[in-house]
Amino acid sequence: MSAGISIVVLVYNAESFIKSCLDSIFSQTFRDFELICINDGSSDRSLDILRDYATRYSNIIVIDQNNSGIGVSTNIGIDRAKGKYFYQIDHDDSFANDNALQIMYDVAEKYDLDILSFNYKTSAKISKLKQPSNKLISGKEFLIRESYHPALWNKLLNMEYLKSINFRVREDLRFVDTECYPRLMIGAKRVMHIEDVLYFFKRETNHLSVSKTLSNINSAKAYYETAKTYDALAYNESNRNLKKVLIKERFKAIIQAIRIISVVDSEEGYVLYNKLFEFDFSNFEKYLMKNENKFFYNTYVKKDKKIIHPWVYFIRK
Repeated sequence: MSAGISIVVLVYNAESFIKSCLDSIFSQTFRDFELICINDGSSDRSLDILRDYATRYSNIIVIDQNNSGIGVSTNIGIDRAKGKYFYQIDHDDSFANDNALQIMYDVAEKYDLDILSFNYKTSAKISKLKQPSNKLISGKEFLIRESYHPALWNKLLNMEYLKSINFRVREDLRFVDTECYPRLMIGAKRVMHIEDVLYFFKRETNHLSVSKTLSNINSAKAYYETAKTYDALAYNESNRNLKKVLIKERFKAIIQAIRIISVVDSEEGYVLYNKLFEFDFSNFEKYLMKNENKFFYNTYVKKDKKIIHPWVYFIRK
């Protein structure tokens, strides 16, 4: 049976917070949804909790699998989704209010959207994207403005659009959002951002998720692959303004990869570091000069040692 929205929750060792997430979903005023819960090899009571909810609600599908990672699970969710729209929520987060789904659905339907973007909050603040509000634009225009969050959880996606671009996330990456975001946006014709705050990102629990760990080489690999994606898109782009943005985002992904590699002492890190020289670094020095204070001195360089990052030194040499 089809539904208005297919909601996908990827679950891994979430017994401490999955009930809060599920209760947030079932408290929504919008009821025309199916909920696909994918238990990715949890070793705690997560699966028991999911099965308990499935006895209480008829629109839950519980999928239990061996631990396969975020990419595999996300693609399974896309394949199983029968709704008009696709939405993915993190297992340790929740909706910001009880009519979040209704707002998403109504706006997407009114404007026949490929992608709907919205704001979110944490316990400390409300995060707002610097995008035109309630204005129909293309995905390319969205990218040009450079104000975004790559996560899937602050976007409602039209399933027909996903099928038209054969959308999949990378199954070999620890972080999938940063790499898939530009591919998702660049082909969209009807995109809108609304000012509504519809999602609650719980930073105090997100740090528990292994997939969020930055200090490992898999994270550096994700940024390297993100840089490759931006590179390929920039190569084929004729719009000069968008091309400039795509190249800038490529540089930012490279810098993030370097940041992680610099604190991970491993042979794999050394190999990945050398792969970065496959990129065309035309104007990279100029970019570093303009952004050095922002990216290095304030963030990555120890302030008690006024040294410059070795990557900057290498490029200048």
